[in-house]
Amino acid sequence: MKELPESINIQEFSTANQINEVSMAITKAVSGHSTKWISSSRVVAAFAVSDAIKNGVRCRVIPINENKGWEILIAPKNL
Repeated sequence: MKELPESINIQEFSTANQINEVSMAITKAVSGHSTKWISSSRVVAAFAVSDAIKNGVRCRVIPINENKGWEILIAPKNL
């Protein structure tokens, strides 16, 4: 199993920019790349799960810092 890269912290980005970053990561996952993000927005986490399902990639969302942040893991289905 491939090891995921270090988490990329996007908490300081606007919600729109966080969604854009996660969307690009999902597109890369279709090509076989894994990414791990730290987001401050529950909306971004929900978007990641929904968009990952539509694109056929894996997405796992883990609450961190007492639900004040979200770790979003995006990976190809074959991992």
